[in-house]
Amino acid sequence: MTYCEKLEKKIRTTFKKVNLYSFIHFDSFKKGTVIDSEFQKFIKILSKDFDSVNGIDLITHQIKKINDQIDSKNWNTILNQKTTVEKELKILGIKINLPSINEKAQKTIHEWQKELNSKNYEKADQLRNELKELFIL
Repeated sequence: MTYCEKLEKKIRTTFKKVNLYSFIHFDSFKKGTVIDSEFQKFIKILSKDFDSVNGIDLITHQIKKINDQIDSKNWNTILNQKTTVEKELKILGIKINLPSINEKAQKTIHEWQKELNSKNYEKADQLRNELKELFIL
């Protein structure tokens, strides 16, 4: 697997986590706002002869930061960071395709959360496997 493929996988995995937890927390998908200071760092890097290598390095650090903050459950900050990274990726011409969460998936997510909260782990595992098949997890 090339570096680019590894990076894309890491970004996709992080974005899927953020989308799922955001959906659970807000009961819908919420979009954040761009963190101007982070975005300006990215623009400054790219303004030096379109230094995409260091731009991607910054994105890698931002993805790590998002993953580190998921446990804190500070969803507004996490969503803002995700939105910032999405804008930076768009500038580089990189699109991360994620599955959409349809009604069936939404229902499965709610059932999964309900079973986890009820400590019915066998049923929760079955539902988690369904979400994996739908590429939500």
